[in-house]
Amino acid sequence: MIVQRVILPDDVCCGQELYYRTDGAVRQETGCLRIAQKTRISTDSYMNLFDAATWHRYTGMEQWELVLRIRGSGTLCLYACDADGRERLIVKEQFSCSKCEQLQFPFREREASCVYLSLYTETETECYDAWYLCRENRAKGRMPHIRVIICTYRRREALEENLARLRAS
Repeated sequence: MIVQRVILPDDVCCGQELYYRTDGAVRQETGCLRIAQKTRISTDSYMNLFDAATWHRYTGMEQWELVLRIRGSGTLCLYACDADGRERLIVKEQFSCSKCEQLQFPFREREASCVYLSLYTETETECYDAWYLCRENRAKGRMPHIRVIICTYRRREALEENLARLRAS
């Protein structure tokens, strides 16, 4: 079961820093994110942190997998952020794909508040999609329900623009 997709800026909310952090050139194109050679990009951001602890607390799930559709080469790291602010490296893998491939990175986590991915590219890399999924057949606790949350903290102007776009569409 896919529990969270890594998402990118769009017309409704275009602030890149809400989605990912980078130290190099990153260009969003139709269908992919093109990341320059020797660039680090990470999803320790508001929109793309994966809250494994909350999923575990309410569903009992703890066996996860990060799935990437990617072309290029580099190193993928997954970090767990504990409630006290400490970060732990939980996965570190080299990857090299001459064409778009689907890569899977399993991990087990129930302690951390949040998990995020960090990519360091050796070559120009194209990331087509990324998501977290649960590797267990069913929840041990309650089954998850979908809920939508819209953050409006200090975003009144952006919220009003988005509402106007929605009304016009």
